[in-house]
Amino acid sequence: MDEFSNIWIEQCDAARGIRDEWGTRKALGYLVGEKLLNYIRAADSDPSWEANVPKFAAEIRQIFTDEELKRTSRQPRASA
Repeated sequence: MDEFSNIWIEQCDAARGIRDEWGTRKALGYLVGEKLLNYIRAADSDPSWEANVPKFAAEIRQIFTDEELKRTSRQPRASA
């Protein structure tokens, strides 16, 4: 396992800080909309990353309530 395959732990910690400073929506956008998706892409080509996807998802469910996750998944994405 390489040093980057557990980066999700630091990203979850950062999301907690983002949530405290800027709110749930920003924290979810950072962690789920950006970091989790990037992690899944990396896992497609590296089994050491793939093995941690369930752990990453479980930690996300510890940080955010089911209702927060559902509400965010129903919100339309802002266009750039």
